[in-house]
Amino acid sequence: MGAPDAVCQAKGPTGDGRAPATGRGHRCHAIDRIIAVPPAENGIIQKRLNKMSGLDSIPVRVEGTTEGAFRTENLRPLLLQVEEALQHLVDNDESTTIDLGAMPFSAQDEADLRERLGRGEVTAEITAFGPTIVEETRYPGVWLVELKDTEGRRLTLHLEIAQVPAMLMAPVDDIRDGLAAMRDARSAPEAGDENA
Repeated sequence: MGAPDAVCQAKGPTGDGRAPATGRGHRCHAIDRIIAVPPAENGIIQKRLNKMSGLDSIPVRVEGTTEGAFRTENLRPLLLQVEEALQHLVDNDESTTIDLGAMPFSAQDEADLRERLGRGEVTAEITAFGPTIVEETRYPGVWLVELKDTEGRRLTLHLEIAQVPAMLMAPVDDIRDGLAAMRDARSAPEAGDENA
């Protein structure tokens, strides 16, 4: 607000490129304001920024943690979100994924969630790019999916509300490749087949 308004150089109502006479000047709609830093001041600003970068050497101790018995109070809203996603699946046949890593969610919250959701009848492990565990909960359509890297470190944990989790569905291109491989195997002579 303290900086003067920028004057638009486009042709205004006066037709000559000057701002219309409004007493304050014409405010350009595309530019809120223009700030020009002279080269001498730019060096001063850079020195100040360099001094501020030393702040990362100050030790910081985190008081709160998401490990241990700490609860974030996010379990109840999460369960309501799962209930709404189930209703959406029933009504619209559309799945929902809830990334538990995108919200404050402690180890205790996870333990509480697993206890509340229970275990269903299906568990699958996918071994591509590191183990992925897909677990059905006691509520049909609610799946707990945990992706890990090749060293077993968790990459993500999410809930998927779907008839079948996307991780377990074969892509159509893979199905085509499998069909072609099956046909090739059928037409190839078998080992020990003397009529080939």
